[in-house]
Formats: sequence, C-alpha cells, structure tokens
Amino acid sequence: FGAVHHGPPLTGALRMQCLFIMPRPKNMFWKNKPMPRVPYTAGRNDWDNLGKAVSDALGGIAYQNDGQLWDVHVQRWIAAGNERPHVEIMIEKTLF
Repeated sequence: FGAVHHGPPLTGALRMQCLFIMPRPKNMFWKNKPMPRVPYTAGRNDWDNLGKAVSDALGGIAYQNDGQLWDVHVQRWIAAGNERPHVEIMIEKTLF
C-alpha cells in the first residue's frame, strides 16, 4: 500500500487522516450493477470512536502521544464490490 514508519516516534505537531473502508453489507451486492465505494452512514461505528481507537493505538509507536495531533480527518466508506475492509492512515508533520 504505502510507506511504513520505521524509527523512533515522531515529535512535534502532527496532522492525521484516517480512511476506514467498512465491510459491504450483503444487501448491497449486485450481479449486474457496478459496486463502487459509497459513504458509510450506518448508525454504528461512530467516526469519532474509530478515530480515537487509531490515535490511541499509534501513541508511542508512530508518535509520542496522541496529544500531538492537532488536525485529524476521519472518513468512513463502504467497500467497493471487489475490495476488502481496511484502514488507510496518513500522518504528517506540520511546520510549527
């Protein structure tokens, strides 16, 4: 997929983006229609709970503490027809 962080935890102010690709429900599988990603708007798996779980899990590994995150963007999508559920995370240092 992408780059993997190796080395000590990042320091300073950080920005994080999380893209959650959720499982496609059985009622959304079609034989003769395209099955692109669609926004996940179900009443469960709140975006803030998902983002908090990721930020807590990466503390001490990718960065020293999740308090360094000042800008976090979380998106939830339902997987395309040929796509497996996964999470894509991007963390970048900011200039200040």
